[in-house]
Amino acid sequence: MYAGDGPPEHHGAEMTPMVELNHSSAPVPELGTTYSLSSEATSSSSTSDANDRPLIGRVDEKKTDIRNDPEGGLGIRDSPSDSDDEVTDDVLKDENGREISPIDEVAAVVPNTDDPSLPCMTFRFWVMGLTSIFSLSFINQRSEPTDPGFFRESPMVVGALVVQLISYPAGQFMARVLPSRKFHLFGSTFSLNPGPFNVKEHVLITILASCGAGTAYAVDIIVIQRVFYEQDFGFVANLLLILTTQMLGYGMAGILRRYLVYPAAMIWPANLVTVALFNTLHRREDLAPGVWTRQKFFSVFLIISFCYYWIPAYIFPVITSLTLLCYIDPSSIVLSQLTGSHGLGMGVLALDWNTITAFLGSPLITPWWAQVNIGTGFVLFAWVLVPLAYYMNLWDAKLFPILTSKLYTTDGYFYDTLSILTPQKMLDETVYEAYGPLRITTFFALSYGISFAGLTAILTHTFLYHRKQIWAQWKEARGSSQDIHYKLMQTYKEVPEWWYLTLFG
Repeated sequence: MYAGDGPPEHHGAEMTPMVELNHSSAPVPELGTTYSLSSEATSSSSTSDANDRPLIGRVDEKKTDIRNDPEGGLGIRDSPSDSDDEVTDDVLKDENGREISPIDEVAAVVPNTDDPSLPCMTFRFWVMGLTSIFSLSFINQRSEPTDPGFFRESPMVVGALVVQLISYPAGQFMARVLPSRKFHLFGSTFSLNPGPFNVKEHVLITILASCGAGTAYAVDIIVIQRVFYEQDFGFVANLLLILTTQMLGYGMAGILRRYLVYPAAMIWPANLVTVALFNTLHRREDLAPGVWTRQKFFSVFLIISFCYYWIPAYIFPVITSLTLLCYIDPSSIVLSQLTGSHGLGMGVLALDWNTITAFLGSPLITPWWAQVNIGTGFVLFAWVLVPLAYYMNLWDAKLFPILTSKLYTTDGYFYDTLSILTPQKMLDETVYEAYGPLRITTFFALSYGISFAGLTAILTHTFLYHRKQIWAQWKEARGSSQDIHYKLMQTYKEVPEWWYLTLFG
């Protein structure tokens, strides 16, 4: 983790398919095999390889079994001798005869039951859902978390998790106070209060909030043209640019859902955490006296977190980035460059959860093998390659700060990009020749080079190590082998394929 004049953080709406969180076309388990929630899959100290999770899951045939209670809630680990799970007709089932997912994490979190009679498109859903999507899209776009920030120096970002938490008590309150009287409108009957606030309403509200929580990439283009190049293409052109890029993502998500969402092997770790929170809020438990329910556990730590966040945010903000090694010699420029919060951040200690999760999100969600992969790459690049290149003065690196996103002239001064443009905002080659070429820091030169190389490396690595697995997933996705969650969704009418094709086109 480092801070400073680095590039803008990656931001924007995450186009995660939302048809269903987890489905199956994983390999069929062998008869007589039992399974359980693998501790390696859920522990941050796991040593599982890159083929295990999160995007491509597999059935672990060496573990004990998973048992789901009648409510279809969280799985419970059992010993093999106590197992009631059985595999019949090539399908893994629990002790109640219900089919469960062959993937440990999914079976432990995602319920394997469904009640199609629960009302979804209720008045409560429309009010809270539309309010959240309008509010979050406005707040987050105005407070876009860029560096230094297009609209605010200190961005305020509200995530879908906030709406997920707030909408639960709000829905419960509306269920108590709204009248249950039925109204007739355009030949249809509806009620402001069709019954208790249920999990399906809650999920739909959160989905709408997640759509509005992200920012549109195209806004960056519009703002950069206005702020840095004084160009304005007009409201209509800007609106069309945003709509086309956003619809492109939604269309692609829908078209690829049968390959990236329906198969059970396609695991989305962040969604599993969201589902677990829904279980915590909506599922009722009858436990022995003295045993904490999930709601109590969640509430206690929510209060503790709320109280603690005031310390790094306002009371003692220095703990967000403790550059302890700088205290060895505060006057040393080299030590400041290597260990300072505005340098490469070697040995920086962060006691603020927002700082810890700023780049990759929560380490409790990201699989351990992915964290090790990314962390190793970061250390080799930022703490080994960049210092070597800088202190060897590669490309006149010492003329510029070790870490900054600014542009410079060949003699180390800030580069005035507007001075080399014509009034029509085109390159003035005569002025450019006189002013000289622009320079970026060695850090960003290496970063861009490795990023371009990574595009080819992704294709090569995928072909060498995952081509057989992808081909198998492709064939199974085109067949009829689907898991319990896909089968449960067959009760509901599917969105036509041509809708997504229209959005994509």
